[in-house]
Amino acid sequence: MSLEHDSAISTGSFVTPVPSRHFTVLVVDKDGAVADQVTNGLEGAGVRVLRASTGMQGYWLAISKDPDLIVTELGMPNGVGADMLECLKDAPQTQDIPVIVHTAQDYPGMRHHLEQLGAVAVVDKSDLRPEDLLDLVKRSLASEQ
Repeated sequence: MSLEHDSAISTGSFVTPVPSRHFTVLVVDKDGAVADQVTNGLEGAGVRVLRASTGMQGYWLAISKDPDLIVTELGMPNGVGADMLECLKDAPQTQDIPVIVHTAQDYPGMRHHLEQLGAVAVVDKSDLRPEDLLDLVKRSLASEQ
């Protein structure tokens, strides 16, 4: 994967580099408003976005569409994020896809548990701005090269 910058787009008052290769990110979140915010930030930077609102939908999209990266919430109907992460890391066709857990949940040992399951990052929804998430996505994709 290459993150070389071929061009730039303007998003508000700053310019965001667009990767020369268009990446696909799967966003899995039950909250449509949050998914819209994440989607808009990623698409604004030239990233193709797939969306799912349940863990089961996310798992099947990951298997069938082979995204470059997954951003998922934890608390969802029909397959919570941690269960989806475990299934993804157990399946040969998805085990190498980096997963960022984007959640408002926080319980003792959560971050360690999710990293043990294979998450490349665990971030708090309430503290993360869209441009910070985009930067994290880019760094995660670059580290997978």
